[in-house]
Amino acid sequence: MCSSDLFKNNNNIMIIDGTKLSQEPAVVMRQVQDFLGLENLVDEKNFYFDQRRKLFCFISPNKAPTCTGQGKGRSHNFPVAEETKQMLRDFFVPFNQELARLLEREPFQWDF
Repeated sequence: MCSSDLFKNNNNIMIIDGTKLSQEPAVVMRQVQDFLGLENLVDEKNFYFDQRRKLFCFISPNKAPTCTGQGKGRSHNFPVAEETKQMLRDFFVPFNQELARLLEREPFQWDF
């Protein structure tokens, strides 16, 4: 099977942008619930922004607020040489463009 056949007329696959999920969890969760044909039970009231960890945490309707484990939300600001970043960008550009074409969407904006 060709990779383009996998995506052709297939409404059973939803690709979630992890960056958007971390920045706008309620918006993405609404899209997921709509995609799955579910009642929208998870929305803005189910998330709060933890200022200390700089990420959104989930508030269950029946439980206290919960956040991801201590390893999540950590800083990823470690030094990477600019030439290494450019090499990675250059390498992944054609793959990113092909994925965007197959998904009929704008290419993902890799932020590293």
